[in-house]
Amino acid sequence: MLKINNLNIKIKSQDKNLIENFNLGMEAGKVYILNGKNGSGKSSLLSAVMGHPSYEVVSGDISAKGVNLKLNDVSASVSAGIYMTMQQVPEIEGVTLIQLLHKALSKKNKDDKNECVGLGILDLNKKMLEYADRFNIDKSFITRDLNYKMSGGEKKQSELLHLLALKPKYILIDEIDSGVDRESIGKIYQVIKFLQEEYNSSFLIVSHHTQVSDYVNVDAEYNL
Repeated sequence: MLKINNLNIKIKSQDKNLIENFNLGMEAGKVYILNGKNGSGKSSLLSAVMGHPSYEVVSGDISAKGVNLKLNDVSASVSAGIYMTMQQVPEIEGVTLIQLLHKALSKKNKDDKNECVGLGILDLNKKMLEYADRFNIDKSFITRDLNYKMSGGEKKQSELLHLLALKPKYILIDEIDSGVDRESIGKIYQVIKFLQEEYNSSFLIVSHHTQVSDYVNVDAEYNL
C-alpha cells in the first residue's frame, strides 16, 4: 500500500502551505479519483508525492509497503514504484522513446512479473510492438523522438507505452483527458484495466471531463 499521512505541501518559492493535513491510501490493484476545483492543488499534490523539485513536503510522511520514503526526492519515489503522467509532457528531440525506455528499465531490479526488465533494446522493441498492436497504438511512436511534434492525444498514447514497459506499482494520472479525443481516452482506460488486472497496479486519477466510472470500477474518491 502507498500511504500519505498528514501531508503539508508548499511551493518552494512561497511561505504559505498549499495543501494541509492530506491523507490517502492506495491499495494494490485499485482505482481512486482525486476531485477538486481548479487551483485546489490536485496537480501540486501529485507532483509533490512524485518528488518534483518545485514543491516541498513541509511535514507528514509517505510510505510504500510500510517503509517511509525520503521526501522531496524523485529517485526515492521512482524506486518505490511511483509513476506520474503529466498534463504537459516535454518534447525531446534526438531521444527516441525506445531509447528512453531501455535506459529506464536497465535501472530497475529484475522483476519476474515484468517481462521487459533485462531485455536488450531489440527484444524490448519487439515487445513494445506487441503492446502497440494489442492496444491499437501507433507503432511509429516507439522509434520517434520523444513526444516531438505530437498532438495531445498522440502524447497520451505514447505515454501509455511508458506504463506498459515500466509497469509501475502506483500510477498518478494528472488530467487524463486534457487535450485528448474520445478514441484516445478509450485506449488509456484499456491500458489502465490491463495493468490493474494483470499487474496489480493502483491508480490515482485526476479528471475534469471524463466520467471515470464509465470505464473502470472506482474504489474510492478523495477531495481537495
